[in-house]
Amino acid sequence: MKKLFGIGAAVLCSLVVLFTGCSSPSAPSTPEPVLDKIEITTEPTKKEYFVGAAALDLAGMKVTAIYSDGNTKDVTTEVTTSGFDSSKAVESQTITVTYGGKTATFTVKIKESQPYSFHDTVTALPSGTTGSYGTDATYVEFGDWPQDVVPVADVAVFGLETSTKKVTRGYMEFVQGLDGNYYVKCEEDAVDSGYKYNKDNSDVGRNKKTSRWFKVMPIKWRVADSAYDVDGNTGTTTGKLLVAENILTGNVLYYAYYKTTDNHRNGTYLNNYMHSQIRAYLNGISYNAEKEFDEGKWLDKGFLQTAFTSDAINKIITTKVDNSKDSTTDKDGKITKATIYACDPTDDKIFLLSEYEVTKYSKEAYNSYGKGNSRIRVTTDFAKANFVNQSTTDGYGGYWWLRSPHYLDSYEAYRIDYKGEADSRNPVDYTGFGVVPALSISF
Repeated sequence: MKKLFGIGAAVLCSLVVLFTGCSSPSAPSTPEPVLDKIEITTEPTKKEYFVGAAALDLAGMKVTAIYSDGNTKDVTTEVTTSGFDSSKAVESQTITVTYGGKTATFTVKIKESQPYSFHDTVTALPSGTTGSYGTDATYVEFGDWPQDVVPVADVAVFGLETSTKKVTRGYMEFVQGLDGNYYVKCEEDAVDSGYKYNKDNSDVGRNKKTSRWFKVMPIKWRVADSAYDVDGNTGTTTGKLLVAENILTGNVLYYAYYKTTDNHRNGTYLNNYMHSQIRAYLNGISYNAEKEFDEGKWLDKGFLQTAFTSDAINKIITTKVDNSKDSTTDKDGKITKATIYACDPTDDKIFLLSEYEVTKYSKEAYNSYGKGNSRIRVTTDFAKANFVNQSTTDGYGGYWWLRSPHYLDSYEAYRIDYKGEADSRNPVDYTGFGVVPALSISF
């Protein structure tokens, strides 16, 4: 009997089931986990918008669902948002994020755009600003030009494709974005595959099959000479010589290469700066080109009229540009002068440097080159999209034209190469070289 009464509960229960057919009680069931709350574990990268912004940008946001059993789930792609209103400026606007009936919030700022002011007055940059001459120079801002590429995601943010605020400047259309800045759309035409933009390291398209937007920005210049001869009378009238700090654009031929028996047509050599296409482009004038080219292509709509307001143009001195044989050699006179191909002086607002000037206004000798050379000019994003060559080696730049003809051939002109070499030349029809403008001004 003791054994009978000592039977364990489990055995007894089994006997009861055997003789009575009753089932044993089941274990308590575990309740299903329920959504407890959601948290914005990482807020969106973009927290400020301009009035009129089309949509909320949630890039960078991460939302986590937290359940009653302590488990979590990334639900970033499953949430909905509400509360975004860009119709007026507010310091703080609450955006509600919803998932499974649970909510979380973050705030954004809606601000008024600041209209872009064109730089029609020379503005000195702070002491210590660096550039081609390091910090041992004066740098200024004057005029405006498309330079940095716009990241693709920002095109919609700034409303560039739908903006109706447009200004025609020379041969370009400046489109004002929601941020108040101006932008220019340009067909991409990279020199070669593999070119990358400086701004976002994205690929530069080729063959004008695609287009990108570029931000209009003030042009940076170095004051190369504070007493530059502007009237050809050796110091009688002087101005300040400004030389652009970057290669600003390209796809502008120095001249159309058309080689004949004596390498010139109608009394004009192909490397004659006075009648060159690049001079016409810089100043917005007609030029003495071959008949297959439109002489009025740049008339009143060249670089001058595109980069500067009418007020700014009036401040630029018309310089008597020296195109004599003496301007075609280096500052030390070691390069043979282009006696035959030199031309008369020209009266210009915008011009290219001569071989003499580019060596005079640089730190190095004419035959010096390499990293740190003050003649090196980096190609802007806009110039890359306009077929300008740029070295992929860090510390080097692109190729850019000078106005001086070479002494050997009537179809070659001087240029600066990617490492700053000045004793360098190419046929005038080469398309991969850029434009580094210069001008004279009083300020």
